[in-house]
Amino acid sequence: MSDMKMKVKVFCFGILLMFLFGNAKIVNANVNRVSVHDPSVFYHEGQYYIFGSHLAQAKSDDLLNWTPLFNQEYDNPSSILGDLTGNLNKPFQWAGYNDADTANSGYSIWAADVIWNADFQWENGEKGAFMYYFSSSSTWRRSVISFAVSKSVEGPYEVVDTLIYSGFTQKDSTDGSTRNTNYKNTNVYELIEDGTIDGFNPKWNWPNGDAYFSDYAPNAIDPNIFFGNDGKMYMTYGSWSGGIFILELNAQTGKPIYPGVDGVN
Repeated sequence: MSDMKMKVKVFCFGILLMFLFGNAKIVNANVNRVSVHDPSVFYHEGQYYIFGSHLAQAKSDDLLNWTPLFNQEYDNPSSILGDLTGNLNKPFQWAGYNDADTANSGYSIWAADVIWNADFQWENGEKGAFMYYFSSSSTWRRSVISFAVSKSVEGPYEVVDTLIYSGFTQKDSTDGSTRNTNYKNTNVYELIEDGTIDGFNPKWNWPNGDAYFSDYAPNAIDPNIFFGNDGKMYMTYGSWSGGIFILELNAQTGKPIYPGVDGVN
């Protein structure tokens, strides 16, 4: 077929479409929208729940009409995490509240992800929990991933512990504020002390040891939790800096099974 014949056929097809659909009316869908940044959608008992950054949360039974479960971003107390400054004291000591780009009592709680974990064990021996993983951050590289648990998908969730830190340095230093970024102020120091990690890897920092080397090491943000085909629980995390990594979690505790060596993104 010649190029000219092909062009004529395409033109005629376009004219036909105009006749068929030219009078179609545009109808705006009458739905209840919700704004959630970095969304994670979780399905439970006929309801879709969406969680995201800034403690946004909503539910829907059709994925079109959403009922917000919060009044505004960073409600305090929060319907999810309760008293923010009190319950998140440990992660906030490192990043995410009234510090650097969250100065003047600002918050930076990002990219929550929720999963049901039937194997989680409570202190009283009961099993099963909804698990809420999230990150808090004060700069583009100083962040921490934490998690909380609840017996209700809508919360409130009880903050358990911090898991992964980024932005730390081998020496005393600062990054965006007066807070000391020495790794001894993170759980990295504890993991080295108890032998889980062999020692401080110089690749984590620039050669002088007073700045985090983000080309190698990831930013501790954007956790995503799932169960693999092998039945094990995993968390992916990271960003454009350092890449995306995956870490196995202990399903009974929700905490990482640290490999002791750096992986490859």
